[in-house]
Amino acid sequence: PDPFTDPVDHLVAGFTARLPSGAELEIHAAPRRAVGPDLFPLFLGTNGRAGSITSAQLRVRGQNAPRPLPFNADRDPAQTPAETAWIERALATAAAVR
Repeated sequence: PDPFTDPVDHLVAGFTARLPSGAELEIHAAPRRAVGPDLFPLFLGTNGRAGSITSAQLRVRGQNAPRPLPFNADRDPAQTPAETAWIERALATAAAVR
């Protein structure tokens, strides 16, 4: 998962926290579409004032297998000799700059 499009709080299925009173709060894993507030951001964002997280259950996803990307590098129309000469000059100039 991409961390910019899938924040870490979306990977948490359930958690256990110790409240400031000393009581334990256990949030069981539930579907994302379940009704009710998501309390994990409360505990994550208050730096321990609402309580401290003692354990977390994470959602795990398998890594996607690489897939070939269809790509056709054939030019239509074909590269002209003038284009080839221009590319070679540009590459030579770039190599000379290094």
